[in-house]
Amino acid sequence: MAIKILALHHHAVRTGGSQEEADKTMTFYREVLGLGADAGRPQIPGIPGYWVDVAGRAQVHLMGVEGASRFAKGPG
Repeated sequence: MAIKILALHHHAVRTGGSQEEADKTMTFYREVLGLGADAGRPQIPGIPGYWVDVAGRAQVHLMGVEGASRFAKGPG
């Protein structure tokens, strides 16, 4: 049976671990998809990225992380 998606609130997408990779990914979201960055994203030490607004109803969080996040609760 297929799952019917009712809404999307937040979705995280990993980019490469550098600010340059996060910038390249944001360029795609801006230029190809026509979406803008939310200026309210806080600076997160060691995790470059953007919050991308989707029609004022959802956000995609672009996060520059290589390997497992240092905030992960376990190896899985």
